[in-house]
Amino acid sequence: MEEAAIAVAALPLRPPEPVPVLGSSAATSMSMTGADIDEAIRSAKTADRSREALVQIATSLKQLKAALDGTGRADVRTTGFRFFGLLPRIEAALDDGTPVLSGIGETFPRDFGPTVRTVSRLLIAGDGTQAGQALRRGTKDLAKLQAAVDRDDADVVTRTRSALEEYLAAHGVAIAAVSSVIDTELETPWWPRKIVAAIDVAHWSAAHAALVAWAPEVRSDAGVQTRVMVICTANSRLLPIGITFYPSNGRPSPVQARYIDSIIASTLGLPLAASGLRTDVSRYLEDLVAYSYAQVRMRVRNSDWAKTPDSTTLPSAMRDAIRSSEGTRDSWPSTLLDDLLRLCDEVEAEDPLHGLAASLARVDPATGFEGVQSRSVQLLNAVWMAAVEVDAS
Repeated sequence: MEEAAIAVAALPLRPPEPVPVLGSSAATSMSMTGADIDEAIRSAKTADRSREALVQIATSLKQLKAALDGTGRADVRTTGFRFFGLLPRIEAALDDGTPVLSGIGETFPRDFGPTVRTVSRLLIAGDGTQAGQALRRGTKDLAKLQAAVDRDDADVVTRTRSALEEYLAAHGVAIAAVSSVIDTELETPWWPRKIVAAIDVAHWSAAHAALVAWAPEVRSDAGVQTRVMVICTANSRLLPIGITFYPSNGRPSPVQARYIDSIIASTLGLPLAASGLRTDVSRYLEDLVAYSYAQVRMRVRNSDWAKTPDSTTLPSAMRDAIRSSEGTRDSWPSTLLDDLLRLCDEVEAEDPLHGLAASLARVDPATGFEGVQSRSVQLLNAVWMAAVEVDAS
């Protein structure tokens, strides 16, 4: 381990980017002070992210040796989690492109990331896992160890899926479709796949209430071991409405629409709902929230605050634009149009400290708009849901 750390420390810095050859007059006009040279050296060290990642890996290996010898502060499992923390550095280094140095070769092989991930999984493997059992048998073949890790992943997916299905069934909710997909937002990189499930809009309220009430320790005991994302559907199309939660910590939180993408749609075998009316409506809703927020800021600001330019659109101007748009009157549902116009009236007449923006700031993301008394928030939710239903029809 010490030799590896010494070898990494002795690696030369990343070769500088080539610079154009200057003519004699241009070269004469350029001069570098000692401070400039020192800064260039420091920048080279921080810019060489592959070398930095190698240093971190070498340091982690030394900590692992100390853990195995029983002389370190951290145990083997804790060291394994440290290796997981290195994965973003490795990805950043690979994105930079790894230098090939004369007499050394490629300093950062492409398979480094997958190898570190496998080693990390092996270090944190429990006694009941197939990876842990393979290690106890003395298996040293990395391909066989990776196969054991893959089987553990499959077991986690199966247990989590079964726990979700049983829990929702006990609350009278049937899952329309369920599968697993690579988790690109890894909060728990030791379990790289997440469960995605689709619930019909007719059962969405019951499913949402049940999942919010599912305490972290209870769902963990039930078998949930990886992240879960539950998405609402209508007419066999995925809506931009969902919640997500982790195995043993935190409450469910809303899923941003951009994460309900074509990959998840393909995995579940359900198309994404159209977004035409939602796109048109969201422009007005965002402008109304921005106007309401600007009024809050103007109410609470004092003379020491920097004055910001007023770039918001007046609710009256939005109302006139909606009424004068022939396409809007003809294509939008009348209830949606009426609610949007009423929302313009509400925001125009509101007390800023109790208006749309202030009320939205008080909404609990886990429970959503349930129980919210604000008339403007209720109208905003009604307009948005009406647009979602039209796009899903």
